[in-house]
Amino acid sequence: MRAWRDEKVTAVHEASHAVVAVHLKIKLNYLVICADEDDGFLNFGPYGFVQIKESRRQAEHIIIVCAAGAEAERYFFKRSSGGDRSDRRLIDELAEGAKIPN
Repeated sequence: MRAWRDEKVTAVHEASHAVVAVHLKIKLNYLVICADEDDGFLNFGPYGFVQIKESRRQAEHIIIVCAAGAEAERYFFKRSSGGDRSDRRLIDELAEGAKIPN
């Protein structure tokens, strides 16, 4: 069973992804924030982000959404739990695929 503090960190991390996505006007099908025994995750619906376009701006927005979790942890808890491996992986993939037109 996860400690209450871990669950709180996970909730803040995952919720920050959602808040930033909404702020950037990324259209979502629905949103589920969940913490399982080892990790947390955010599900943006059956097809992920609804409006993913092959544009540099959209890729930048998704990178910002991915980075929001760890940054929120640093802001609220003065540290990051290191639970952002999948976020960093997606950031790397998007940044590497910067063949995306402007």
